[in-house]
Amino acid sequence: VSLKDYPTIRHCIKFVLDEKSGGAAVPVQAQPAAAPAAAPAPQATHAAQPAPAAGGVDEDSVKTQILDMITEKTGYPKDMLELDLDMEADLGIDTVKQAELFAAIREHYDIPRRDNVSLKDYPTIRHCIKFVLDEKSGGAAVPAQSAPAAAAQQAPAAPAAQAAPAAAPASQQELPFDEKPSPEYPKRHIRHIPVIAPAPVEQEIIRKYSASRPVLIMASDLALAKAYRAELSKHRIDSHIFISEKTRLKDSRTLDWSDTAAVDKALQDFAAAHPDTQGLVFLLGCVEKKFAPSSTDAYADYNRFAVPLFLAAKHLFKPLSAVEPGMSTFLAVVTRLDGGFGYRTDQVYDPIYGAIHGVTLCLRKELENTAVKLIDFAAGSPTEALVQKTFYELLYGDKRLAIGYDGARRSTLLAKPELLDYSRERTPLKGKKIIVTGGGRGLGSLFSKIVARRWKPELILMDIIELGAGIERFAAMTEDQLKAYKNS
Repeated sequence: VSLKDYPTIRHCIKFVLDEKSGGAAVPVQAQPAAAPAAAPAPQATHAAQPAPAAGGVDEDSVKTQILDMITEKTGYPKDMLELDLDMEADLGIDTVKQAELFAAIREHYDIPRRDNVSLKDYPTIRHCIKFVLDEKSGGAAVPAQSAPAAAAQQAPAAPAAQAAPAAAPASQQELPFDEKPSPEYPKRHIRHIPVIAPAPVEQEIIRKYSASRPVLIMASDLALAKAYRAELSKHRIDSHIFISEKTRLKDSRTLDWSDTAAVDKALQDFAAAHPDTQGLVFLLGCVEKKFAPSSTDAYADYNRFAVPLFLAAKHLFKPLSAVEPGMSTFLAVVTRLDGGFGYRTDQVYDPIYGAIHGVTLCLRKELENTAVKLIDFAAGSPTEALVQKTFYELLYGDKRLAIGYDGARRSTLLAKPELLDYSRERTPLKGKKIIVTGGGRGLGSLFSKIVARRWKPELILMDIIELGAGIERFAAMTEDQLKAYKNS
């Protein structure tokens, strides 16, 4: 049983009826008489008979055009767009973008708008192709061999065409929907691979910021902080600076970012003194930090580079969420790694950048009404470029959260769906040593059990829970000894 086989309420109703009736047909009276509108126009009952498309369109040209549209609107490379991928579940295309895509398709093919068309009836790219072919052929069915989902979508009409005689008992009548799970939701295992894709701004969004609400700048580089302050001054916006360098700048404060308690208190005091703060510029990730395993203290780095961002968001959450009519608030987190969040470089880099990026991704969900921007620049990018691009994104950028700049090239981070290949092991684990953090409970424990059973490696489980009495004895047992113990 797969959730994709039950996308609508009617599917769920049918699932219960089928299960409780042992798979037997259920009387029509138990369901509404009307068949579900799985497609907007098809009434024909001869889906198996090929019908050529009219209106000067054919399936190949429609497929090419729709794939081009999706690529243009989402930034997905065309070679990753499989026709049966669910646009929302697999590709992450939200309903707003789906609506924009559908409107563009109708406009391109001069298809009139109809109120009875629902986006839920067109979850995949193949459904959109079939929509065009059906509309341009005057409602004729699409050949089944060119669109596997077509047969399933025509199935609701079958009971009407093959209705039982009037004298037949109600128990012999069929439900007005598919008897079998629709093949338009194939069972597959998909994972998503992070990829960097070009993302030029297609439509600017103009944002305005108040000249009467201050902005907080958090930085380690004084020259960089002063450059951002100068740009804010051009917009008549006052700023305050928290910096690790000693300075006598007006409205500035020197902090040791490693002193979590002091940073927390300073932010708490600032939020109380400036309850109208409209923006936060976080620049601690602009340091070009090399990875040095022998000298890196991961926990200390986490407290120094990532925790201050979390604390700032905690204390400034209320003012950043208070958006005045016609104005915006913002959170700008800037890093200087490789212009692609670590996916452009072939060098090993410090994982602290990932910690900063991760906190920002979470804050995007919390600060729903705030313009949140995570901007990564290539190593060595000049200060002027950082300032210029950051303020362009804040003032005119699109809705994307993760933006990378490598010179003038603008890109974003996408999750590319990829079918899992079970034909070969990419990372053989037999006989290897594997460390599982959090391996003593929950998903970590389940993962460890699966790995131990299948590959029998040397497992090192790390967790914060207390070990039970006698655990050393159990850990030293062989598989046969454990079986014998369980059966004793």
